[in-house]
Amino acid sequence: MMAVSPVVRLRRRAGTTYVELLAAAMILAIVAAGGVATWSFVSRAPANKRVTEMASLIGVQEVERLKATGYTNLAPSALDGSGNPVPSVRYYDRYGAVTTVAASRRYQARSAVVVVVNRNGRADKEDLKELRVEVWDAAGSRRYSSVATLLCFGGV
Repeated sequence: MMAVSPVVRLRRRAGTTYVELLAAAMILAIVAAGGVATWSFVSRAPANKRVTEMASLIGVQEVERLKATGYTNLAPSALDGSGNPVPSVRYYDRYGAVTTVAASRRYQARSAVVVVVNRNGRADKEDLKELRVEVWDAAGSRRYSSVATLLCFGGV
């Protein structure tokens, strides 16, 4: 029997087999699919961030609007049958401006004034009020932001 030299053995294995090519193609396909899925997610992220950021700004704007109304001019919201406050609704467009045009409505801000502490049983300047604002999409199906703050009468 004739011995095969190592050089001849290496020359016989010099090519790439179909199994190796198939394995490389599968690895490349998996990596490419992951890249495409990541790109899809990353490309949507800035748009979602703008929507939620604008909703947060609208919530803060609505709280500041209520605070500017003045403590004595803020009447508590009416209560529904289950004791929850009935919010007042204002609509905003995509730029955060108040709108009454139905076609340009992008957000709705639901605001309510709730008396949290009433020490003497009557509405006066000793009450502690809570301002609650929730920002939803125009259809009212998705809540983007919720802002609340306590408000008391200042001064002597």
